[in-house]
Amino acid sequence: MHASLNRQAFVSSLVVLATATTAGATGTMQEWEDTLHHKIASQNDYPAAALRDGVEGTVKIHLKFAGDGDGEGVEIIETSAHKLLGRNALHLALRLKGIPALPNGQENLSLVIPLTFQITDKG
Repeated sequence: MHASLNRQAFVSSLVVLATATTAGATGTMQEWEDTLHHKIASQNDYPAAALRDGVEGTVKIHLKFAGDGDGEGVEIIETSAHKLLGRNALHLALRLKGIPALPNGQENLSLVIPLTFQITDKG
């Protein structure tokens, strides 16, 4: 593979599992989701060994957020056949910082995020 290989991992969607509401933050859920997508995409590096070996796959992570945007929990609920991608997804979730408060005063939010690792330029 070439050193100039375009390497990306795409966040394909967010699925809201459960919410509870109270008074608090402003903004829309779509704006909040867009911010989360951006944070994930900006921090998501393709694992070098997976890139070298041409490994692709999807990992689903379950994230829990408090009303102030702080992470309250993360777990892998479905991993690809390659442990390397699962480890990368977990580390990504643990590194998420600067997530804004939840919109409309939500007290907490639970999401399933599928992270699809796909080599977009196979050289």
